[in-house]
Amino acid sequence: MTPDGVRKIIDSEEKFKSINLLWDEVNELGRNLAVELASRYWIDDLETLKALRESYIAE
Repeated sequence: MTPDGVRKIIDSEEKFKSINLLWDEVNELGRNLAVELASRYWIDDLETLKALRESYIAE
C-alpha cells in the first residue's frame, strides 16, 4: 500500500510532472524527503523546494 502523500502526487498528473522535472535537482535532499515535501506543498520551482527543505530541516 502506498502512503497517502505518494498517492496524492500520482493522482495529480500535472503535479507529478512538476516533481519529475525537479527530480534530478533534488538528489541531495534524498528522494523520500522530496516526495514528502511535494506531497505537502505544490512545488513548481527549485527555489520553493530549497526554502521548504530549509524549514523542514529546521523543524
